[in-house]
Amino acid sequence: MSQKSVPPKAIPALPKMPRPALPPSLPALARPLAHLEIRKRDRFGEGHFGASRDGGRRRHMGLDLVALPGTPVTSPLDGTVTRLGWPYGNDPSYRYVEVTADAGLVVRHFYVAPEIGLGRRVTAGETCLGTVQDLTRRYPDITNHLHFEMRQAADPACRDHRPRDTRGRRRNLYRGYSVIDPTPLLFIPA
Repeated sequence: MSQKSVPPKAIPALPKMPRPALPPSLPALARPLAHLEIRKRDRFGEGHFGASRDGGRRRHMGLDLVALPGTPVTSPLDGTVTRLGWPYGNDPSYRYVEVTADAGLVVRHFYVAPEIGLGRRVTAGETCLGTVQDLTRRYPDITNHLHFEMRQAADPACRDHRPRDTRGRRRNLYRGYSVIDPTPLLFIPA
């Protein structure tokens, strides 16, 4: 009994997908760095939005953009510097710069040595916020990067994301804001 060899069938070409539309009311962003590359897997994980953290117990709520220490970081949108903070309370050497747009869009740039003052108006793609810091002292073998995250304030007029409650304690409103994946806003397909 001989079996005839059957020629393989051609795989049909997939239809071209339309470019994804930007989410409503969200602007395309200016590049915060001259070169945009998402951090690939290293000893500490990956840099894409939604990557697994802490053994899968949480998700990465930002985007890690590869950058050498000392690389200038520019504002990705027009707005105001609303906070200069510390990502690690036990290590004041690492900083972040927060910019809030008039529509209440809040962007935080982590691991940036600030070169700008609080309350300063910034212009997208022009205003230098500071320079990327070296993370290898805290995380040996990590790929140095700018951690970039975006959230939408519930009240666009809100400029203080840590107001005091009636007892005088600080409330962190930022944690309750809607998280936005910045990937499609930075990496717009041609």
